[in-house]
Amino acid sequence: MTSSVVVYGRKISYLKKGILDLSRSDIKEIADIEGLDALTDLDQLFLHRNKITEIKGLDLDSLSNLRVLHLHNNKISEIKGLETLVNLEILGLANNEITEIKGLDSVTKLRDLNLSTNKIFEIKGLDSLTKLRYLNLSGNQIKEIKSRDLLLKIEDVIALEDNKIPLDSLQEFYEYKNKIDQKRLKGKRKEGKKKKKEKLVY
Repeated sequence: MTSSVVVYGRKISYLKKGILDLSRSDIKEIADIEGLDALTDLDQLFLHRNKITEIKGLDLDSLSNLRVLHLHNNKISEIKGLETLVNLEILGLANNEITEIKGLDSVTKLRDLNLSTNKIFEIKGLDSLTKLRYLNLSGNQIKEIKSRDLLLKIEDVIALEDNKIPLDSLQEFYEYKNKIDQKRLKGKRKEGKKKKKEKLVY
């Protein structure tokens, strides 16, 4: 198993086992990274602040265990090419040129998704992400809050600021979500106490 890759003639080694940081490397295409297919223990891949325009070249068996992928600050216009990353939990795509939320049906373990500062017009394409706990859609072109029921299932953070959503609608949504979160928290506390009592009985 190799512990390094080659990018445009430059050999780059792991900074830490399972983590490969190729940020600020002037990468134009992911396929230009030589040796990526041999990194079978890769857990986190950092490709932010490059010149990548298309998500292509990640369909490798060696990346099936990848949990974290950062592609923010590139020039990506479409979400695609993630089909084989079935264990992905964190995906960073902020500061790109994405116009539509799609191509996420296979990454069902995703819990953290950052799509801030793109060109997204509509909230959709999130139905398969039932484990999502953090969603950042701030700084886009969204005009209304659709898929409301789906969004309210997200337990932690939803960021929708700096869009074109009317302020009163945004405030009403956040207030309602806060109430839902409080009820959810109380439910978890009750469940925790119940389990504790059951353990004491046995």
